[in-house]
Amino acid sequence: MYRTLKLLTASFAAMLPLLFVVGCSKKEEKKDTIVLQSDILKKLPASTYGFITWDTSSKAYERFQTSFASMSNQKWFEGLLTDLAEFEKSSTKKITPILQWLAREGFIQLAPNQKNSIARGLAFFEMKQDVPIPAIGLYTEGENNVDLSKKLTSFQSLLKQEGVESKPYSSSGIDGFEVMLKEATPTDETTFSLFFAADKKRFIAASSTPLLHNLFQEGDGAGINAIRSSEQYKKVMAELPERGNELSFAFLNIQGLLQRVAPLLPVSPEEAKQLNQIPVDALAASSQMNETFVSNIGVLFNQGLNSFGNMKKALSSTQSWSPLNNHPKNAVFALSLSETVLKTIQEIALSQETDPQKKALMASQMESMGDIKSINLSILQGDAASFLPGLIVSAHTPKQQELFDMIRGTLGALTAGGGMPTSGWQKTNIENTDVDYMMSPMGVGAYLAKHGDSLLVTTSQPAMMAALKAKAGKETLQASLSKQDTKPLSGTSPLVATYLDAESLASLVQQMQGSLAMFTGGQNPVQPDQIEQIRQMGRSLWAGFYSNDVLRLWGTTKPAKQG
Repeated sequence: MYRTLKLLTASFAAMLPLLFVVGCSKKEEKKDTIVLQSDILKKLPASTYGFITWDTSSKAYERFQTSFASMSNQKWFEGLLTDLAEFEKSSTKKITPILQWLAREGFIQLAPNQKNSIARGLAFFEMKQDVPIPAIGLYTEGENNVDLSKKLTSFQSLLKQEGVESKPYSSSGIDGFEVMLKEATPTDETTFSLFFAADKKRFIAASSTPLLHNLFQEGDGAGINAIRSSEQYKKVMAELPERGNELSFAFLNIQGLLQRVAPLLPVSPEEAKQLNQIPVDALAASSQMNETFVSNIGVLFNQGLNSFGNMKKALSSTQSWSPLNNHPKNAVFALSLSETVLKTIQEIALSQETDPQKKALMASQMESMGDIKSINLSILQGDAASFLPGLIVSAHTPKQQELFDMIRGTLGALTAGGGMPTSGWQKTNIENTDVDYMMSPMGVGAYLAKHGDSLLVTTSQPAMMAALKAKAGKETLQASLSKQDTKPLSGTSPLVATYLDAESLASLVQQMQGSLAMFTGGQNPVQPDQIEQIRQMGRSLWAGFYSNDVLRLWGTTKPAKQG
């Protein structure tokens, strides 16, 4: 799985190298960088349906690279190339050399002190009414003292070395080369080429010569003005917060693209109807760097959402709550699901069942879950009694006694029927709360307690103690994090919230491997460099919100401590 993830990352990197185009050598500081104010957006064609733009010349980006680029990234990249080269042994077309070239020539930055080539850029695709296939474009501007025309020559040499044919292109003072990606066949006359050209300050690629020439011009702003005036853009942007110190921004007009593409697709009337029912209108994404790395993703839904039962109504019914107060301060991982999410899951499940009798039975079975207001899952570091991590599940419900009796009876029956030796149900008192528990010889147990309007289930006594303290408002995850990090969650109605302390997760993996060494013969499935890569992920907090037909995903990541 680990190798597969790396290979998928490599493939994505090769398809969209612009995401790795970085640099930060300019010295002037932009106090409030917002990439949507960049004049390069004027180059977007009028028929643009999606674009991504980035700026790596600000102090904000310099902070990002100082915080997140490291030797660990370089080792990860080298390992990725090794795995990819092994995967590509039988292939005639390889992307490994392209990735190596991107890193060598300063298009991928893996360490803070690495030389960079690109300062800012723009990538997009358009579909004109009289052209059946999309056109794509890439526009980048170089850092000071970097000659991008030399990078173009180097890239052409690389392609030749890898057996990719190219032919020179020169017109109206623009010099470059063409790479034919798809040639005409007897059954398909469609061709597709990419044209590359550069001067000292600009490196440009486009799928047609008119588009290539337009990107060398100033631009009239027709594309970005059309996007900004669209209802989809206005609606999704109204739900995104202020975006100072922005690193990148992307937008995709999904419904506009579907309406443009649908008549060209060889689909049946029923399939065309299904395309029209796709519930998403548009998507926008922004990243910024303050003291932490912040991401915001907005997804604009339409009336097609109603095809999933009462899902739209369910999403709109979230009550204000504080999910992080349901987790102890020492959580390695935390997940909170609101009543809205639980109802939404039920609505989706019911909408997929077509048999009336089965649907009625499913609805009856789900009725018992209707009183659960939220479910929270916490994972803690292991303790001396067990090599496994502590697990906490809490359910906020006014009918906790019924749920308590059901879980107690079910666990008792399972352990008895499965022949697992346990201590049997016993009682104790933890944090002035009555607790029922049973233990296995391996140190793993089941602890059940009622606190207020919540039911708590844990796997150990320390986990139950931490859970009860959190429920009493003491030593919560919310209180352990900075107010700046948790501000977007204050007084809001999140659908879901999740937290990961990757540094603690790395320690947990090490602890578990050490405890299991006698069973594995000292062979550790997760290598030290992989554990370090986990640690470098830092601490992340994510939450989802729904308002005015927009689902917003917000996240913040604090870099790992260096050294």
